[in-house]
Amino acid sequence: MMIALVGRVGSTRGSVPLYLGAPVAVALGVVVLGETVHPAAIVGTALVIMGAWLTSRSEARQQPNINSEDAEGASLA
Repeated sequence: MMIALVGRVGSTRGSVPLYLGAPVAVALGVVVLGETVHPAAIVGTALVIMGAWLTSRSEARQQPNINSEDAEGASLA
């Protein structure tokens, strides 16, 4: 399943679900087992979610790909 995901959206965006395992484990520990959450876990969860968001946001800010027609035109100029 991961191979299909990476093939479809790329390796960077395809790895985002792997980062969300720790925050899900913390949430399940609180809900299911009644564990208490240390403030560092809350900060870490926020950082992981922010990093996942930054990684998976739209690719509009990335540099455009140069296709073969643009490359040929640039070499002729």
